[in-house]
Amino acid sequence: MTNEPLEPELGVPQGTEKADTFREFYSNHFRLGVTPFDLVLTFGHIVEKPGEGTTAIVEDMAVRLSPQTFKFITQALPGAMTLWESQFGQVQVQVKPPEEVLAAMKTLAEELKKKGAL
Repeated sequence: MTNEPLEPELGVPQGTEKADTFREFYSNHFRLGVTPFDLVLTFGHIVEKPGEGTTAIVEDMAVRLSPQTFKFITQALPGAMTLWESQFGQVQVQVKPPEEVLAAMKTLAEELKKKGAL
């Protein structure tokens, strides 16, 4: 038996490099788009609109994924979150029913109309 290093297989990445155009974003908003051929995650952040008293979502980037890659990510994320929470504590997320969110948005829109903001 020899201790010579194995030759890397053709097509198997041997490391990670960052592109010159690599950028990092903060996101506190995302939306998911679905087509028969791919899934698109669009990331953005919420900003205040000065002088208007409202907020808006600024979309910064979209990542288009094959269904296979998307499924792999959805399988990897729960383990990553479990590991993170074991080190830093449980993350509390309050998700409201869609009917409650829509009712709140309708109420807000009516209030903004009364103030002449819409």
